[in-house]
Amino acid sequence: MPLFPPSFVEGPAYFTPSRPTLWKPPPFFDAQPVDTGAIRSWARANGYDVPSRGRIPPEIREAWERATSGE
Repeated sequence: MPLFPPSFVEGPAYFTPSRPTLWKPPPFFDAQPVDTGAIRSWARANGYDVPSRGRIPPEIREAWERATSGE
């Protein structure tokens, strides 16, 4: 039994070179650090119960962002 059919080795080989696709990463959003002490002070002044240490709850952070977005 032949390994390749006779038509496989007849004629020249053809290939089409590929064109490289240039990839550019999306821009990096460089957010400035936020003073969590300022968020905690604002939250306490506005009636939110916020822990003195650790992560600030997302709902408090969102409320602070909404309140200070005009600055």
